[in-house]
Amino acid sequence: MRRDASRKRIRDKSVERAVKRGLIRAMRVLVRSMRSRTGLPPPPDWDSGAPRVLYLRYDHVGDMILATGIIRGIAAAHPRLMVDVLASRSNASVLAGNPYIGRVVLFEKKRPWTWLRTLRAIRGARYDAVIDTKVRSPSFTDAAIMLLSGARHRIGVAGRATDVVLTLPVAPTRGAVHYVDYSTALATAFGVPVEDRDWRPEIVLRPDERVWAEARWREAGEGTRLLVNVSAGDRSRYWPWDRFAAAVRALRAARGDRALVALVVGTPSDQVRAERIAAASGGMAVATRSVRDAFALVEASDAVLTADTSITHAASAFGKPAVALFPLGRGALYGPYRTGGRVVSTPAPAIDSLPAEPVIRALTEVVR
Repeated sequence: MRRDASRKRIRDKSVERAVKRGLIRAMRVLVRSMRSRTGLPPPPDWDSGAPRVLYLRYDHVGDMILATGIIRGIAAAHPRLMVDVLASRSNASVLAGNPYIGRVVLFEKKRPWTWLRTLRAIRGARYDAVIDTKVRSPSFTDAAIMLLSGARHRIGVAGRATDVVLTLPVAPTRGAVHYVDYSTALATAFGVPVEDRDWRPEIVLRPDERVWAEARWREAGEGTRLLVNVSAGDRSRYWPWDRFAAAVRALRAARGDRALVALVVGTPSDQVRAERIAAASGGMAVATRSVRDAFALVEASDAVLTADTSITHAASAFGKPAVALFPLGRGALYGPYRTGGRVVSTPAPAIDSLPAEPVIRALTEVVR
C-alpha cells in the first residue's frame, strides 16, 4: 500500500508539472501579444511621488523572516516608497511592528474561494510594482498575480521559466550561497547596491512579549541560556528525542560547574515530545502561545539548538548563535546567516540518521 501511495504521489506531481508547463506556455503567448501592442514601460523613478510596491511572500514563516532584510534595504533606500507584503495567514505575524512594512495583504492559497477578494484588494491598491520573490525557481502563481495585479512594473530574477512576465528582470547575485544573498538581487531593481547593506533579517518584538520570555527564563534558573526547539515543518526534519536529550546532557557535562539553563519548545502538537526531552535532559519545557513567543525566547537566549526550521532564521535576526540540523543539500542555503552559528548536516534526505556526536561537538563550540 505504501508503494502504491508513493506511485500515486509521483503521478500527481507529474500531472501538476505538466499543467504548469502548459499554463506557462499560454502565459508567454499572452504576454508577448500584449507587449507587441504596448511595449515595455519606461524605467521607474522610485523617489518621485509616493510609489507603492507589493512584495510577494505568502509561503512559510522562515521565508518571511529571511525577506525582512531585503524589504528593509529597499524601503530605507527610498523613504517615499511604501512596501506592502502579500503574506499567508501563517507568516503574517512575522511582520508585526516592522517599521518598513506598509500594509499586509493576506493570501490564502489553499482557499481558492478567497482568491477573487484578494485580487480585488491588490488591484484596488494600484501598485506601481510587484516583486516576484521566488529567486531560485519559477512560480506560476507569482507570475499570475503579477499579471493580474495591474502594476506597471513587474520585478524578478532573470533566467527562470516565467521571465516573460517581467518588465524589470534583474541579474542573479554573483557568488550567492545563502538564500538571503540570492534575494539581494531584487534590491538592485531599486538601485540599491548589494555590497554596502546589512541584509540580516529582523523581527520586532513588543515589550510584553519580551517580558513574557524573560519570566520563562528566570523561572528556569540562572546560567547560560540554551533554547532547544524540537519541532520542524515536516517529518524529514525531526531529530529523535533521545539524541536531543543526549546533546543537552553532554553540554552540561562539558561545562562542569558552569550553570546551563535549557528551555525546550515545540509546536502544540509536539508538547509531549518537548516535555519528554526536557525531563531527560534536565531542562524545562515551555508551552508557547504562538510563534512570536518562540521568537521572544530566542531573543532572550544565549544560544539555540534547532532543526532546519524558522527558529534558525529567528536566531539570525537576533544575532544568536544557533546549531542547526539539516538534511542533505539545505545547510548552506538556509543555515544561520551572519551569526556565530554552525550547520550540522547529514548526507541523507532526513535528519533522523544524524548521530549525536557531531551535534554535541558543534554545540560545545558555540556555547563556549
